[in-house]
Amino acid sequence: MARINRVARSKLVRLVMYYTAVRLALIAGLAVIIMGINAILELEIPGVLALFGAVLLGFAISAIAFRSLRRRINEEVMVVDEKRRAMRTR
Repeated sequence: MARINRVARSKLVRLVMYYTAVRLALIAGLAVIIMGINAILELEIPGVLALFGAVLLGFAISAIAFRSLRRRINEEVMVVDEKRRAMRTR
């Protein structure tokens, strides 16, 4: 039973790491786009403000674009919790 629990946990960890990497890549891409627009249009937007805008946009976009990945993570969390409960009742 412990082996199954480790497998489920490792799958969950991989999904969370993938989700985090995808969100960070999205934020980095948005920051580059904002800074590129800033350079092209010569708007003089500070880098911190561009990064803050990228984070805000990234949250909104990832909530929509990565919905299926979040659902898979939630399903894996439920599997790990169920296996943990089963081991405690033994």
